[in-house]
Amino acid sequence: MFILKTNGLTKHYGRVRALENLNLELKKGEVLGLLGPNGSGKTTTLSILLGIIKPDLGSYLWFEGKYDRPLLKVGSILETANHYTYLSGWDNLRIIAHIKKVPETGLMEIADQVGLKGRIYSRVSTYSLGMRQRLAIACSLIGDPELLIFDEPTNGLDPQGIAEVRKLINEIAGTGKTIIMASHILSEVEKICSHTVVLNNGRLIASGPVGQLLKQTNSYLLAYRDPEKLQEVLADFDGYVSHRFDGEAVYTELEENFDGSELNAFLHSRGISVSTIAFKEKRLEDAFMEMLTKDRNSSSLA
Repeated sequence: MFILKTNGLTKHYGRVRALENLNLELKKGEVLGLLGPNGSGKTTTLSILLGIIKPDLGSYLWFEGKYDRPLLKVGSILETANHYTYLSGWDNLRIIAHIKKVPETGLMEIADQVGLKGRIYSRVSTYSLGMRQRLAIACSLIGDPELLIFDEPTNGLDPQGIAEVRKLINEIAGTGKTIIMASHILSEVEKICSHTVVLNNGRLIASGPVGQLLKQTNSYLLAYRDPEKLQEVLADFDGYVSHRFDGEAVYTELEENFDGSELNAFLHSRGISVSTIAFKEKRLEDAFMEMLTKDRNSSSLA
């Protein structure tokens, strides 16, 4: 069963392309990380899906069209959550239950699930940022939605708060909930999400299971006394995909069926003896930077 399917979603603001021809499909039980730099179209996408703004072109369908009011089956947190800070956490939960027209039974169970049971009767003004974010997640769980949408759920939190929210989202995902999570903290996405969608300048540039995206290329760290000369030669290697500089180090991506020994032999044939050539275990951040580099290069050639 698919939870969401989009077809050619497009949104422009004047001459600014916020989103262009977005096609994606989200299946039940997936935890989807929505990735991209600032201005890539993440918030625009979520705002369209939640009915906050309308697309210029394209369409989308929730839950295979089986609900007349599908957004009642969606719980969400968009950017900074707003609470009635002069009220208790409990009163905030009751208000959301009233808005969603669901009974208050089960609210204490939700408070316990997010770790707020001991402070649920305290005013929200006394909560830490992490506690407020957990309260926001509790509000999104009211009504037992089939899909949860979190926009930057760890934004502004300290390391302890980030760890607490990550643990909570992982626990929720473990219950079988389908989740869309937009985030710029790639290490968090890698620890939480099963699938990713990568946007850049409003366009979809990559999508698929996290493990699949990490295995598409091999990553190597190179060190040479003349990085500029190394850069000139790298692109001539048959298995070359992309590279980026980090100080004097050069991180190089090779096609999956090429390895460092072949690259080293090629460089030696060109008169370059690198001082370091080391395989680098790829993280999602490496794959993300590689995708953006390839997209910039292809755009400049277009």
